[in-house]
Formats: sequence, structure tokens, C-alpha cells
Amino acid sequence: MVRPLGYEFDLERDAMYLVLGMQTRKGTPWLYAAPPSEDREVQIYPAVLFQFDWATIPPDWQIRMTREGEIELLPELLAATESWFERYVDGDPRVVEVIEREMKRSR
Repeated sequence: MVRPLGYEFDLERDAMYLVLGMQTRKGTPWLYAAPPSEDREVQIYPAVLFQFDWATIPPDWQIRMTREGEIELLPELLAATESWFERYVDGDPRVVEVIEREMKRSR
């Protein structure tokens, strides 16, 4: 869970966001995160917009380095799904189910 510092990207002030993964883009960390609202739609945000302290990485998360030298840190089921975020945005029921399961588990 992280709390936004800035309010770009329609971030909610003083809200705790659920982090569902991280990746770097050209060396800059970005978070896959969901707001506390009812729809809890996952978006990707620059990590610099959030305040967070040290946190424990869940034991079922995996890390990989891409051919481009970028780093991804994701739950195992998402890491095993190629282009998971694009598929999530497109409404792929299998990916949506995995996201919903991760959200319930992380409450």
C-alpha cells in the first residue's frame, strides 16, 4: 500500500493505493496500483508520485530483467501472463480474475 504525494493522474488525496506490481521504464520505477474506490481499476503511475517506506515483497512475487534492461516485479500469475496489463485493459476475463484475486488477497 502506498499514499500519493502528488495529485496528477487523478490520484486521491490521503488514500492508500494497493500495489499490484512494479516495472522500470528507462530506469524510472512505475507502480501498477489500484485506488481505494469501489471500481479499483488498476493503472500505472510513476512511483515518484507516492510516499512509501520499506515494505516486504510478497513471497509469490517474481522479478525479472527484460532484454532492454528494465526490471519487473509482479505476482507469479501475472508474471506468467505475457502482456498481462494490455490484456487487463482489454478486459481479458482470465487476467481480470487474477487481478481480482490479488486484490482480495491483499486487503
